[in-house]
Amino acid sequence: MLKTFNVVLIGLMLLGAGVVYLMKYDSERAAGRIAKLQHKISDTREAIAGLKAEWSLLNQPKRLQDLVEKYHNYLELDRLEPGQVASIDEIPMRPAASKPDDGTVDPAKPSRMLAIGKAGDLTGSIPKKGANEQVKKATDKLDALVAAKGVEPRPNDPINALAR
Repeated sequence: MLKTFNVVLIGLMLLGAGVVYLMKYDSERAAGRIAKLQHKISDTREAIAGLKAEWSLLNQPKRLQDLVEKYHNYLELDRLEPGQVASIDEIPMRPAASKPDDGTVDPAKPSRMLAIGKAGDLTGSIPKKGANEQVKKATDKLDALVAAKGVEPRPNDPINALAR
């Protein structure tokens, strides 16, 4: 009887030692994963700091002005005049859609969407003569690609609205 009791106690001791070993091994793996994640977080923070510094360098007004002057003929933009700036109240509302099932606003309810003009209007600059032709050519190319692939553009897609 005493021998069986000793054998059971030795078995329980070995089982307990195995469980403790597994717990130690799991905790070491978790600590390793935590160390890797902390290293990855610090690398990401350093990358973000570098990107912020690069953004501030690229966004300097003097550099942007030099680029505008260098590519003035390509961009074909004129200076923004003070009379061109409007308040939100002066922007016309988008007309209500005739079909409510195409994803647009119900005509019975007032529309809260603002009208979107041409792509050149969104930059704050006035395109020179010929720029509208370039926009029309780009729109025609986009329409040809859409027709070739058989893709139906979504009615409320902002990219689609800008291209029109």
